[in-house]
Amino acid sequence: MQPTQEMDVTRVDQMLAVSLELSSKSWKVGLHDGRRERASIYTLKQEVAGARLGAAIELIEQTRARWALGKDARVEVIYEAGQDGFWIARALEGRGYAVRVVDPASIPVERH
Repeated sequence: MQPTQEMDVTRVDQMLAVSLELSSKSWKVGLHDGRRERASIYTLKQEVAGARLGAAIELIEQTRARWALGKDARVEVIYEAGQDGFWIARALEGRGYAVRVVDPASIPVERH
C-alpha cells in the first residue's frame, strides 16, 4: 500500500496595483503587477481633471492588455484624499476597480 500524496496548489490571483499622485495640474500614475522589478510611472497633464481620469483609465486598460493580465485581473487603486475628494473613487469603483482613499495625515513622514 502506498501513501496518499496530496498537493496544495494555490492559484495566485493576477492583480494590477495602481497609485495616483494628484496635483492641480498633473497626475502621476504608478502601475505594478508584482512580476516586474520596477513600477511603470507616467505623468498625465490633461487640462481638466476629468480628462486626466479618462487618460488614467485608458492607461490602466492598456497596461492590463500589454502585460497580458486577464479581464478578471483585480485592479487596486490607491490615492491620498485631498482637494479632489472622492469623485475619483466613485468613478473608478463604477468601472469595477477596488479603490482605497488614504488620509494624508495617517502616512508617516520623516521630518528633519
